[in-house]
Amino acid sequence: MINMMIIDSHPIFREGIKSIFSDEDINVVFECSNAEEGISFLTCSDIYPDIIFIDLVSTDLKDSDIFSFLYNNKIKSKVIALIGKGDRRSLSSLLNYRIDGILFKSADITVIREAFDKVFYKGETYIQKELLSFIDKYKIQYDEQLVLINSLTERELEVLKHLASGLSNKETALRLDISERTVKNHVFSIFNKIKVSDRTQAAIFAIRNGIVDIYFT
Repeated sequence: MINMMIIDSHPIFREGIKSIFSDEDINVVFECSNAEEGISFLTCSDIYPDIIFIDLVSTDLKDSDIFSFLYNNKIKSKVIALIGKGDRRSLSSLLNYRIDGILFKSADITVIREAFDKVFYKGETYIQKELLSFIDKYKIQYDEQLVLINSLTERELEVLKHLASGLSNKETALRLDISERTVKNHVFSIFNKIKVSDRTQAAIFAIRNGIVDIYFT
């Protein structure tokens, strides 16, 4: 028996996924409209899904929080995410997580079945071929950002995290137990290394590259 979870705000789509796999020995342990409901179920249940279909077309991008939840709690569910055509923001976000499959929500039944078979039965990563060109471009951009990140010292990374959380130089100095002048020097060096001109741009760089998230305190 294969345990499946389906996260989609449209009941009709959830029914469609179930019908596609009606010939499989599948038990839909939970279906819901958003990741918050999914996380609540996983927190309370002792039955974990073997595979999760999650739609990011009609749900908030914060639904990617479920990927962090699965990783942090060492839940080894396979995850297939569905995105909208041209939705590069969703795709960029997904590539920062461990995703087993990425498809367009408009993918036909054959593609959805193929993704399921390769991900679940063969243990492969499946990416719909129409998405590959963008992923290659994203990887180049990501590699360029990685070079900038690696140029920062450990202390500069600490300062950047505090800067991105909105702390002043004085507050950062107190938290790191260094002088305010030293913090200013680090900030100047950070700006030069990551090629930004102000604190806002530096904060955006930190958030986009996973150095810190918006909930950092």
